Amino acid sequence: MVGMVGKIVIRWEATSQGCSHCGWWWGKLDLSVRQVVCDNCGTVHDQDTNALKT
Repeated sequence: MVGMVGKIVIRWEATSQGCSHCGWWWGKLDLSVRQVVCDNCGTVHDQDTNALKT
């Protein structure tokens, strides 16, 4: 389409700071923490894989 102007907006979210299963938010984790268990639903997450699911 000639003459059209658009924007791409990328919204940053800290997706590794919450449970991708139930939405519980555990907050900022130290980068050395690789695995976390959700306090709400008990799901075990790898920090990086969990971030990809949200």
